[in-house]
Amino acid sequence: MIYRFNEQGDGEVIAEAKQPDMEAFLGMRYPDTDIPKQAKHLYTLNWLRSIPEINSQPVGLVVSGDISSEAMPSHLDMSYCSLRAVSPIHIEYLKNMKVAASMSVSLIEKQKLWGLIACHHNEPKFLPYQIRTVCEFLGQLMSTEIASKEANENLDYKLQLKNIQGQFIERLSKANDFVQELIADPEALLKLTGAMGAALCAASYSLDHDLSKNCPITPTSCSSSMGLLRY
Repeated sequence: MIYRFNEQGDGEVIAEAKQPDMEAFLGMRYPDTDIPKQAKHLYTLNWLRSIPEINSQPVGLVVSGDISSEAMPSHLDMSYCSLRAVSPIHIEYLKNMKVAASMSVSLIEKQKLWGLIACHHNEPKFLPYQIRTVCEFLGQLMSTEIASKEANENLDYKLQLKNIQGQFIERLSKANDFVQELIADPEALLKLTGAMGAALCAASYSLDHDLSKNCPITPTSCSSSMGLLRY
C-alpha cells in the first residue's frame, strides 16, 4: 500500500494492491499519533525498514571483554542500525492486522517524510539484500518523481491562479457595481480562493446577501456566520 501523510501528519492509504484474502485498507485515514514522531524521524534517516518475522525474539548486544564498564557509553544511538529491535507497540499493531512480516520504504520530498510504501505478508518473509536494495532504489526513484510532479502541479496552479486573478482585476476595474461583479462568476471566485462555498458581505448590501443563489455549494454554517457579523 501507499501511505501518504498530509501537512498535519495524518495518514491515508491512497493506493493498494493485495491478495483477495487480505484485509483492504484503501481509503482509510489515521491520525498523526498513529505513527509517533520519533518513528517518522527514523523513516527519514533510513529508506528501508524490514521485519522478516514479527514473533522473532530480539538479541541483546554483547560487550567485548576488552571494554570496561566505565568506558561504555550511557546511550547507544542505533538510529541507522537495520538490525535494531522493533517497538513492542508496533509488533502488537501488526499482529492486530494479522501480519507476520512487513517492509516499509520511505517516500521523502524536500527532506520530509511524504509517505511510505508499506508491504505486508501473512507469513514470515525474509528478503535477500539484493531485493531490499532494489526496493530502496525504487523508493528513491519514486521520491524524485513525486517531487517533480508536485513541483509541476504547483507551477500549473500558480499560473492558473494568476490568470483568474488577472481576469478578476480587469473585470472589477471596469465594473460599475463592485459586489455584483464579484458574484457574477461564483465558480471563478471559488477557484481564486480555493473554497467550496462562500458568503459575501458588504456594507452597502444586506448581511443576508450571499452566494447561495449563484454558488451550488454554500457552507452550512453560513447563517451562523451572518449572526456573528450582525453581532
